[in-house]
Amino acid sequence: MIRHNFMWQQNIVIVILLSLIAVYASANSQTNAIDTLVKELNSAHYDWMDGKHPVIRLSSNATPEEVISNAVVAATFVKDYRILECRRVHFRDNMLDCFAALIDSDLGKKILLFQYEACENGKGFWLSHFYDVPKPAKPTTSPSPAR
Repeated sequence: MIRHNFMWQQNIVIVILLSLIAVYASANSQTNAIDTLVKELNSAHYDWMDGKHPVIRLSSNATPEEVISNAVVAATFVKDYRILECRRVHFRDNMLDCFAALIDSDLGKKILLFQYEACENGKGFWLSHFYDVPKPAKPTTSPSPAR
């Protein structure tokens, strides 16, 4: 009986440890998605603000959640979403930091970059741009040389 209880407790410990590893791996992969996008954009010297993007008319003290919500509405292609992570990021060619949000949507995972632009008239706005989550690099397999 004592041996049976010990084995049962051991199984619980194993399940808890595996759960913690899964949570850590999930959080780490989410962080890597944002880091991967920033690295790709930095290496290409690409200005993330180039191109078509929704302009969000909110004050500079709007919360990231408010900006994300307005960007989703303005973009019109995302219908349902939840925020997985939101944090500041820096691009080497941009003097100011911006925010990056990883969202899980009805169209899959997306990354939203957004930054506040102040205007001389005191009325600023948020620039925003959606990106697909970068796919992890797959190892290339070259065919074996013919003999």
